[in-house]
Order: sequence, then structure tokens, then C-alpha cells
Amino acid sequence: MAGDDKDGLKSASTILDVPSPLLPLIAGMKRVFASTEHADLTITCKGREWEVHKVLLCAQSEWFQKACAGPFKEAEEKKIKLDDDDPEVVNAMLHYLYNFDYGGDYDNSPDRIAPIMLDIRVFAIADKYLITPLKELAVEVFTERAAAGWGTDEFAAAISEIYSIIPEHEDHMRRIVVRAVQEHATELFSEGPSYASFNSVMRQIADFGADVSQALARRSTMVTWYCCPTCSSTFAMGDYEGVGFDCPMRCCSFRTVFWWTDHVVEK
Repeated sequence: MAGDDKDGLKSASTILDVPSPLLPLIAGMKRVFASTEHADLTITCKGREWEVHKVLLCAQSEWFQKACAGPFKEAEEKKIKLDDDDPEVVNAMLHYLYNFDYGGDYDNSPDRIAPIMLDIRVFAIADKYLITPLKELAVEVFTERAAAGWGTDEFAAAISEIYSIIPEHEDHMRRIVVRAVQEHATELFSEGPSYASFNSVMRQIADFGADVSQALARRSTMVTWYCCPTCSSTFAMGDYEGVGFDCPMRCCSFRTVFWWTDHVVEK
């Protein structure tokens, strides 16, 4: 579960249900993130550097595991350059690998990224570097931000960001914003405070306009069919707003909506 921020929304931090014997290990991981103690790898990004620990990165990311193994330049130099990425987003990713959250005080950063935009970029970087739990956390946090901030200019900017940087096959966040528009279509298509920015996005991003049109067309009968990977039974869910659900046959324990999206079937 993610924690609550000052506005009552989930923040990008997790509260782990950790067995007591593992608590010192988790505390130690968090402590060394801010320390160079026993660091054996350097991550660089556009002038910023982080001294990190290969075992922690490689244990959670297949991408880093491959980069640090074998006869690669990165393995020999013990340095990995991520210059194609945003330093603030790299920092959020590394923060997660040690702390299991990507929250932080970005208000005083000159490169501050709006929280809803950070969620999107964290999802993108987690997809790039093969860190599935971080993708799941980003989706969970973004879901609540979108539900609370659908009427803001930042929401319109987030739509543009999603359709620009997230691969089409990773449609989790597309579904979230389309659902928010579907639920608040009357307000968003009226000339309210955010009408201009939302209308601009609708006109400029053809795929988003098409997705919204299709969603509104099937609004009254919208259901999604799933196939349980454990018992192979299929079942339908309506326009579900919760964090997750079980298989009706009770053979598959509670799973997040993000997890179930990989088991959607056509009917």
C-alpha cells in the first residue's frame, strides 16, 4: 500500500509488511542510499552521479544485471551512463531500489517535476530498465492523482505526456486517463477552468481523441473480461475503480488491477 500525502492522496511511498527479522536489512538498505559505504558502481546522468551497490540494483532489475555482467564496458569501468534520461527521474528510480518508494521533497529542486508527471516518467523508466514493481507502484499512485486532479491543467499535460513517452502496448495509464475523462465528460467538455488545455489535448492527440470517443460510445455497457491464469475461468468486471480484486472462483488471491490487465480477453 502507498502512504497518504498531506492532501489525503497516496504518495509514491510504500508501507511494507516486513517480517521482523528482515527489518534491520530494510533499514540498512535505506541508510546506504545516502552513503558511499561499500558502493561498487557509479551511475551518471547529465552531470549528476550516484554511488550505488550492484547487488541491490541487479537483484531488482534484469537490465542492470546484464549491464553489470559479462564483457561489457560498463562492467569493466564500474560506471553506467544514463544520459538519455532525466536526472530527477533516475534519482526517483534509484531511491525506489533502496527505499521501495520514489517519494521525496522535490519542491525545492530547480528541476522540480510535478508529482503527476513524475508518476508517468517513473513508469516509463521502470519499463525501460525492467523494474515491474516500480511500474505497479507508479500506476497505483497515478490512479489516485488522476482521480483527484482530472479538472486541472496538469491533468491535461499528463495526458500529453502519456501519449508521447509511454509505449502503446503499455496502455495502463492510457486507460486511467480515458476512464477519468469518461467519468467527468460533462465537466471537461464544458467551458470550465481547464477547458482550454483539455480541448487542446483532444485536438492535438488523435489517439487520445479516438480512445475517448470509443470509451464514451460504450459507456453504458462497458465491461472488461478477464481469464484467471490459475483456473482458466473467464469473468466480467464493470467499470472498476478499486485497487484490485480476486478471481470469483477464489482460486487466485487478491491481485491489483495492473496485474489483471495482462489477463484481459476479448469477448
